[in-house]
Amino acid sequence: MPQSIEIKVERQSGGWVWAAVLHGASGGEPVVLRQSPEAFPTEDDARQDAGLVVSALSGKSGQWVDESKE
Repeated sequence: MPQSIEIKVERQSGGWVWAAVLHGASGGEPVVLRQSPEAFPTEDDARQDAGLVVSALSGKSGQWVDESKE
């Protein structure tokens, strides 16, 4: 399995936050590469910010995983 960057987006009390997580080829522990520096007012805003960061890290879009808590 090649390395892949996964974006996790969730709603917390202050707004929407994201984390970029690297899953390695060896199946070891995932590594958090980046987290949102702030909470965003909407899920779309958080996803847009995460997409920009992931593009800069990998040159491609990450896989979205929505872990929102309603």
